[in-house]
Amino acid sequence: MKIERLVKANLLVCLILVFTTSVVADEQMKDSGSEMKGSGSMDPEQAEMMAKWQKFATPNENHKLLDAIVGSWEYTIKYWTAAGVPPEESKGTSESVWIMGGRFVQDRTLGMSMGQPFEGMGIIGYNNGTKKYSSYWIDNMGTGTMYSEGTYDAAAKIISSNGTFFCPFRGMTSQRSELMIIDRNKHTYDMYMKEKDGTEFLAMTINYTRKQ
Repeated sequence: MKIERLVKANLLVCLILVFTTSVVADEQMKDSGSEMKGSGSMDPEQAEMMAKWQKFATPNENHKLLDAIVGSWEYTIKYWTAAGVPPEESKGTSESVWIMGGRFVQDRTLGMSMGQPFEGMGIIGYNNGTKKYSSYWIDNMGTGTMYSEGTYDAAAKIISSNGTFFCPFRGMTSQRSELMIIDRNKHTYDMYMKEKDGTEFLAMTINYTRKQ
């Protein structure tokens, strides 16, 4: 996907800039016979770059919000292929854990889908740069990746996101989702899609209950 390639390219450029800045500063300190002692040994521009990177890389209260979805869960799911048709229903389990030092939550899901074993994995985190929550999803029902990003409404306790994925019947498809954090023991996930005429319909709803 173009979005994924652009994100990876931008991140690589940022990492190269930070690494180069650190190396240059270190060499300058060696040439001057001084020891490098954190940002205080850099020139103002280098120190500013390092401070910006540190702020970008440090988890904050927006990340802590996701702690409510970490744990062991049982879920029930309903999904619709079109508006007005009977839903498919199934159950499963989900394990969500913090990864990358509290920067992202990784979810591993096991269940059944259309009479077949289902396995999926998702990663969600808060991007300090874009100030949005972003997530990726992959599963064994396809070879594509779903990417979404959105914002949190504290009053409604909902992370509302918009994303895209490839559907073998529809091609590249847009979707809207709502992750509602009811409390530390319950949260829901609703995904909406559009018919060919642009009419939106509820395509999926998942109810999570923490294992006791």
